[in-house]
Amino acid sequence: VSLVASGPRPRTIAGPAAYPEEALQALFEWRPAALHHDLAPTVALALQLAGGGRVLCVTDHASDDDAPAEVEIAAVGESLDNLAIASAARNVALVDGERRERLFVTVASYADAPRTTHVRLFDEAGVELSAPRELTIPAGARESLAFDLASDAPSVAVCIDTDALAIDDAAYLAPRPPRVVGVACDLDDDTRAALGLDGRDGQPLARWIALVDEAVVAPDPDAVHVLLTRTPSSAANTWSVVFQPLRDVGERKDFIGPFLVERRHPLLDGATLEGLVWSADPALRLAGSPLVSAGNLPLLTEDRDGSRRVLSFDFDPFRSSLQRSPDWPIFLANLVEERRSELPGAVATNLTVGAPFTWRATLRADDDANAPFQLRGEGTLREHPARDFVVFDELERPGFYRLERASRVLAQIGVTFQDAAESDLRARSSGTRTATIAAGTNEALESRLDLVLLLAIAALAVLDWYVLSRAARRSPAPQDEHAPRGGVTPHSEVA
Repeated sequence: VSLVASGPRPRTIAGPAAYPEEALQALFEWRPAALHHDLAPTVALALQLAGGGRVLCVTDHASDDDAPAEVEIAAVGESLDNLAIASAARNVALVDGERRERLFVTVASYADAPRTTHVRLFDEAGVELSAPRELTIPAGARESLAFDLASDAPSVAVCIDTDALAIDDAAYLAPRPPRVVGVACDLDDDTRAALGLDGRDGQPLARWIALVDEAVVAPDPDAVHVLLTRTPSSAANTWSVVFQPLRDVGERKDFIGPFLVERRHPLLDGATLEGLVWSADPALRLAGSPLVSAGNLPLLTEDRDGSRRVLSFDFDPFRSSLQRSPDWPIFLANLVEERRSELPGAVATNLTVGAPFTWRATLRADDDANAPFQLRGEGTLREHPARDFVVFDELERPGFYRLERASRVLAQIGVTFQDAAESDLRARSSGTRTATIAAGTNEALESRLDLVLLLAIAALAVLDWYVLSRAARRSPAPQDEHAPRGGVTPHSEVA
């Protein structure tokens, strides 16, 4: 027996050709946790392993579209109402220099009538952290709740009452490690004011910092992650946003879109650059790859040198309207988040099933070079060699995990199952479909093909022997004391 579990990447959990006892044991230990996916790659793998034998597809909805005609289908689904945690997140904000954390959870109803459930918070040991909160959800609707957490709150499991599908009744949220981005600006006061970066009370960069969580004015040059400047910083840790010195005002040219925009770049995610005036110096030539252009004139470019980036603007903040448009705060927020994603540490600690976990390391000279990174959790242990960039692909089971190295915990990770297509059980059904092409037919066809091939090989061998024998009789080989005995020529023996 061969057992193949479906998923974005199908995998064999028993076999190929395992004993029935081994297949049963693997089946009892398997738990479905994959998000919604196409069955075609799994069915193709099963047909390949079967080699013309019987293939049975066990699923939770009866559909003839799931498998080709030579595959049997056994659907064992049942139409049920269900509630699921649609989203859960831990948000951190710096308020007067103090970290404050809140937990937001949204519960979705996949039911045809109003349903009531209770939302509970537990730590990793199963200790309840707060009193249950009752939540009544109309049919097909969503309701949200918020919880205040302590600044040092541990990993938290958010749970609702158990119902038809247990895997979507809990979300696992690990603490967000501090990933504070330090910003700075050495532009003159007038330029900074024209860019709208300061607060209304004159506090430097206050409006920029308010756009994103965990961003502060850098206390010293070594802590500057993003710098708004006229001259690029030489520090490897600093990304520079350079407003190139412009010539006299009379040399400006005003551009009114549409602009050529590299929309796939994360810095411009969500920006439209529509309905604005961009005043630039047409004689200025920016280094780097264009991100925004007016025809052949680059207005914003990016130049990368290792981990260091330089973003250059051909932009007059006193005549342009970009900084007064919705695109400006989008750009500034994207800039901070993109810089944060490349800071050392975990790119994200709260993931959905199937997502990779990424860790950016800064290996010290005194580290044990042979000590691997270890990911533990949900009964698994995975290892990764020591590298500056570590990726553990496809965390398949929901729950809590830990990243360790040399017996030191580096990060806590929460993995949650969230998939509306799987949580909605109302369309599930049962039924069977027999294979319309019998496996024996395929086997008989393969047997006949094998026989034909064998007969063809034998016929070619006989023909070869006949032709060589005639040639040998017409031109007998000279006698040689080393020639094989028995009247067979060396050529015919090789043949």
